[in-house]
Amino acid sequence: MLLRGIGTSGMATGYAYVVRNISADTTYSKGTPEEELQAVARAMDKTRNHLQTLSATSDIFAAHAEMVDDPMLLQTIEGYIQDDALSAPDAIDATSEALQVVFREMDDEYLRARADDVKDICIQLRNNVLSLSQHQYEDLMPGSILVADELLPSDTSYLDFSALSGIVTAKGNRTSHVCIIANNKGVPSVVGVNDCMHSINTGDYILLDAGRGYVYVNPDEETRRQFESELTAHNESSAVAEAHAYEKAVTMSGKAVPVMGNAGDIDDVKAALAAGADGIGLFRSEFLFMDKTSLPDEDTQYQAYLEAAKLCGDKPLTIRLLDIGGDKCPSYIHLEKEDNPFLGMRGIRFLLAHKDIFKTQLKAILRASVSGDIRIMLPFVSDAGEIDDTLALMAVCRQELTETGTGFNPDVKIGIMIETPAAVLAAAILAEKVAFFSIGTNDLTQYVMAADRNDGLVRNYYNVSHPAVMRAIKLVTEEAHVRGITISICGEAASDVMLTQQLLQNGADALSVNATAVARVKAHIREM
Repeated sequence: MLLRGIGTSGMATGYAYVVRNISADTTYSKGTPEEELQAVARAMDKTRNHLQTLSATSDIFAAHAEMVDDPMLLQTIEGYIQDDALSAPDAIDATSEALQVVFREMDDEYLRARADDVKDICIQLRNNVLSLSQHQYEDLMPGSILVADELLPSDTSYLDFSALSGIVTAKGNRTSHVCIIANNKGVPSVVGVNDCMHSINTGDYILLDAGRGYVYVNPDEETRRQFESELTAHNESSAVAEAHAYEKAVTMSGKAVPVMGNAGDIDDVKAALAAGADGIGLFRSEFLFMDKTSLPDEDTQYQAYLEAAKLCGDKPLTIRLLDIGGDKCPSYIHLEKEDNPFLGMRGIRFLLAHKDIFKTQLKAILRASVSGDIRIMLPFVSDAGEIDDTLALMAVCRQELTETGTGFNPDVKIGIMIETPAAVLAAAILAEKVAFFSIGTNDLTQYVMAADRNDGLVRNYYNVSHPAVMRAIKLVTEEAHVRGITISICGEAASDVMLTQQLLQNGADALSVNATAVARVKAHIREM
């Protein structure tokens, strides 16, 4: 039987170990509202203490510990107890559902995945109210492939990843924490396998091809032999690629192609550089703004950018300016709800409409620019006027820093993300105003193909290798090169070795990939 899902990378074989959700069907005697509030308070203390202990091992749990203290969480639970007369467990369930809806309706895939954080925390709170254990992995045998409906961050804290060959879940996407953590641990995973809980039983023999998103269940001998042969070849090539990960990627014809890393926070910067990245081609600054209760000030941002720059040394660090807006804003930024946030106030549009936030970020980056090869990248550009307005605001920032005697690099390179059809068609005009382009294939593909990348119903239409998308990429690279500026690819497509040659043939000068893809993309380039 062949099941399909969303894969990361890698291949594995092993016997399935299926875990079911902990049953919450237990006797609970509801008390007075005051007693229920006290039960919630005790559960919060226990959950917070556990998360604070785990925070020493992962920033994910540090963020969860902060979320436990978010006033909105407690106030919502208290409201259900006091206003709706719910028990503590039921109030926590209702809060979980309500807050998950808020996140799952967001456009941004990363923020949609944060609904899992809310669900995870609420499950822990509920289990602590009911004194339920979350341990389900005591019988996990070495070499097992874990199969579950979903794995939340707290689940992974109990897992011994050294005992796992792979992971299969019914729910999740590439930005789910299970994918991120499994990738960092080198464990292949396939998520979004809708029927895995009905089709796989503990003890079934599994072949896991995470690169293709395939899960073979109890395969025949021929399939098994062919897969194991491919697995041997994969492991050998991976070992060779990793051995040369720190070397430059140069094609057989002598073209050097920088392979940089994508990073969502400081830990990702470390991981990318450790994997052999030639710099950071996409440093998402949103991590400084999300999961917080207020805007980060200039010094907080400066310290983060400074740390990243020092880690990169003489390698480039490309910081994408704050890319939020529409329905993907932190809770402390209040914007009007938009009917179509895909086409709304996001990226550079949001920043130019909130110049106080914009100036603070620009000044923090400029201050850090004296400590490395920092470059600034504007998100979601569709008009040359957005670049002009940004440059004018930067001039103001430079003047203010000069007046206070604060140092900065006056020659910081400015580039833009090419994510909209407007930017593609206006590439010749835009290229006259900036030092580099970077194509974000995730958004560009969905806008060119008119297919929401988060909508499973139109998954077949969301195709980065479609001739229309590839023609858009080629058009942009041609306009960039005519005007002497460089162009890189930083979307998920850059990490797919099946597309590497096509992207480079269409004119890309550099690729920016996930940390786990650095070695294999470099190896593939050397074979071209």
